[in-house]
Amino acid sequence: MADNVVPIGEAKKPRKPRGGGEPPKGSGNIFLDAALGYAARGWPVFPCNPKNKRPLLGKDRDAQGNAIPGTGGLKKASTDPETIRGWWRKWPKAMIGLLTGVNGLFVVDFDPGIETDPKTGEPIMDPVTGEPIEYTLEGLKAVLCFQIGGPLPASLAVRTAGKGGVHVYFRQPDEGADIRNRNNLPHRIDVRGTGGYVIAPPSVMDTGREYRWLHGDADVEPVEAPAALVDILRKPKGSAPSENVGANAPASSRPTVAVDRPTSEADAEEQALRRYGLAALDREVEKARTAPNGTRNNTLNACGLALGHLVGAGALSRELAISALVDVARAWRDIDKSTDTITRAVDDGAADPRELAHVRADARDRFRRFAGRRRDNPSAASGLRAAEIEQSFQSGSEANDGDAAGVETGRRSTASQRARAARELHGKLARYNRTDLGNAERWRDRFGDDFRYSPALGWFAWDRKRWKLLSAEANKVPGEVLASVFKMVRAIRREAWVVRASGVPDLEKNPGGLDRTVFDEKGKAKRLSAALFAWADTSEGNARLTCVAKLAMPFITIEPDAFDRDLYAFNVQNGTLRFRRERRPDGSWRVMMKLMDHDRRDLLTKISPVTFDPEAKSPVYDGLLEWAQPDPAMRRYLHQWGGLSLTGETGEQKLHFWHGGGGNGKGTVLNAWCHVAGDYFASVSIETFLDQGPKKSGDKATPDLAKLPGVRLLRVSEPEERAQLAEALIKLVTGQDPLSVRHLHKGFFEFLPHFKLTIMGNHWLGIRGTDKGIWRRVKLIPWDASIDDADKDETLPDQLKAEASGILNHMIKGLLDWMRNGLIEPRSVTQATAAYREASDPLGRFLALCVRPAQGKRVQSSRLHAVYEAWCAAASEPTWKNKTFAQALLDKGYKKKPSNGMQWLDIELIRQREDFVDEQGNPKPFTIEEDEDDPPPIEPDDGVQWGDDDDLPPL
Repeated sequence: MADNVVPIGEAKKPRKPRGGGEPPKGSGNIFLDAALGYAARGWPVFPCNPKNKRPLLGKDRDAQGNAIPGTGGLKKASTDPETIRGWWRKWPKAMIGLLTGVNGLFVVDFDPGIETDPKTGEPIMDPVTGEPIEYTLEGLKAVLCFQIGGPLPASLAVRTAGKGGVHVYFRQPDEGADIRNRNNLPHRIDVRGTGGYVIAPPSVMDTGREYRWLHGDADVEPVEAPAALVDILRKPKGSAPSENVGANAPASSRPTVAVDRPTSEADAEEQALRRYGLAALDREVEKARTAPNGTRNNTLNACGLALGHLVGAGALSRELAISALVDVARAWRDIDKSTDTITRAVDDGAADPRELAHVRADARDRFRRFAGRRRDNPSAASGLRAAEIEQSFQSGSEANDGDAAGVETGRRSTASQRARAARELHGKLARYNRTDLGNAERWRDRFGDDFRYSPALGWFAWDRKRWKLLSAEANKVPGEVLASVFKMVRAIRREAWVVRASGVPDLEKNPGGLDRTVFDEKGKAKRLSAALFAWADTSEGNARLTCVAKLAMPFITIEPDAFDRDLYAFNVQNGTLRFRRERRPDGSWRVMMKLMDHDRRDLLTKISPVTFDPEAKSPVYDGLLEWAQPDPAMRRYLHQWGGLSLTGETGEQKLHFWHGGGGNGKGTVLNAWCHVAGDYFASVSIETFLDQGPKKSGDKATPDLAKLPGVRLLRVSEPEERAQLAEALIKLVTGQDPLSVRHLHKGFFEFLPHFKLTIMGNHWLGIRGTDKGIWRRVKLIPWDASIDDADKDETLPDQLKAEASGILNHMIKGLLDWMRNGLIEPRSVTQATAAYREASDPLGRFLALCVRPAQGKRVQSSRLHAVYEAWCAAASEPTWKNKTFAQALLDKGYKKKPSNGMQWLDIELIRQREDFVDEQGNPKPFTIEEDEDDPPPIEPDDGVQWGDDDDLPPL
């Protein structure tokens, strides 16, 4: 959408706020000056209360002192300068009310935010996702554009005093009925026309929140409103939908969308498709918007194809996909060319619909689980918790667990309170059916908060610090779960005692009695307490005990991606460390860090064995790393990588290859990091990422990859000599794309890799590819130090474990450094990686030495191959036969043509066969002439963000 409708970052605050026009100067009151400026443009104004935005002007009175209807407030709006000056002399801090309608203006008001209950103020939860319903600015814009069938034009716009709200000013057409305050627009989008008003900049509320022009464009004239929007607003109220016709784009990395409660599985599927499509739309629009010059047309084509696949699948409308991308391209040159590219790409993509059966299936499953539950979705509490966490970063206060579901509130209650709560629970459960399913419901209410089940991952239990994986076996119920089932069955007797103690119900004498008359399976009447005692005995049979957990699974089932969603949360023994950053107006990053209490709603499954201590030091570790890597720039870079490896962030799309012989400290340092990472660390065999020749069948189990959900630091064992990297897999696992994996004897599931890959080795891994797609990912880290075996300290690993808290502090400093500055690559890494790349491409080295471009010239294929064979002999490189050699040249973009044999076009040889071998074919030594005119490489910024003695920033 247009920049001045939806700003990126903070709106610019004008140096001197003005309403427009040419107001008299020197009044000393910016509100008065702005009001006079609006009046000079013919826009009537009036003063409003900074507390509540209501007009300050009362109604006129008749001779008897009675208020005259229709004479106060906005009815007194004026363009008369003296009247306006009088108002602001009386109320110098008054907000500026701007009358709409009579001045040819109307205003569209976007009001994003989390939907709350008007009575309680609590967030309203989405019944499908279990997360707070949220309307985002981009989402509101998208549904309005969808409703009017095209983009919203750029116009005069204001950032309101609300959280993220925007007013967009439009001019009404000269012909036709006035646009009034009726609302035929989607929910949270209002219009102010004839009979209405808005607050205008630079008004400031008494809370300090201010209205400001988005780009300081106070003097810009509003554009005429789109005809489709005018038509909608002129229709009678209620003739257009007042609820969203689409779904909102996500406000963060997690999709959040406002939806009505689904009434059927088909309705749930439709909502899920809509959310999926609009979340994808948001991502593709952002890709297009940030595309650099020179790549924009290709990016538009790729984004159009991606959205077109979803159009074909029914997840997006063609009009919305095209209009959203066209709106991005409108700010570029040659909009006609861009529009053609977008339209063609969307239509091409629509011809090949994306398969979204999994989205529909997941929606059906969620609907069934929600419809069958008598309590909240297990993920709902985590949605509220996420809102609490973000609020704590905004307010600077710790999030409070409160008494939300799943928190141990017993520690805050008295013994009598706990006893009363237990009696109430026993009485409630006594009413449940005396069946296996009834027992499953009893277990759910007693112990369901302590367990979760994922068909893809297994059983989890809350251990007061994290959700611990109990068993990944599909058909095995863990012992901890069975133990809780035993406790539940034994508690049925307590239900019976509570019922018996309550007495027989009587409307007058004992209305609270629970021991009513019930009938057993044979139709025999008995008291409920007696039936419960009998059922307690029956429930202790093996068959009934073992079926409870399986029957209760639907109550506690959770999707794999619901765990560990906060990629910047790192769980330690004394709490959860959380990291956030936000962009400042000057473009720099503000970095924040908090230590918060463990909370089951966070759904964290990993934990470090380390206690966070901001004062902890690590002298042994510091000495080791200074010896192994003397360059401070390298140590800074390594700690950035180590800190990044404590998070789930994968946007860098890099892998580290730590290269060097033994006894250089690389394994010791990495082992220390892995100890700090704890559950966030995993190790796999190098064979997982090696080219294994013929591809294995797609239905084979991948247990080595299936154990990696939630892993952030992945260590890979040393490769054998001449091992070849599986480049396609490396691109996949570092490319932020989902992996489809499965454990042995279990079904497939998808997960997004969050690990950073660190490979150690004495031998270089073979990389056949020469494209940037693989080489921009690989970073070679040289470890050149060496120590004799006799000098090694066998106790060093234990010493480093004792310094784990100090090592964690180094990694945290590196993470905060990366969050502010990105990876700062030392020159030694750049040079080592370049040498690695050159050594991995012998054909490239031959061509650089022996061939140069020459338009119109040709080289005989056999002659070129002969020089190549000679060079290979002199360089001790393996030789390709002519056919393989020719195919490799074609892959590099060289062209050939049959003519007197085969000719290579537009090149010439600058070395001959005799430069490399003598007459007998024996290799000769040769030299490579360096170009002395080449400028030296630019030294990267090696400044250290934190010195070795610096403390962590305050929590």
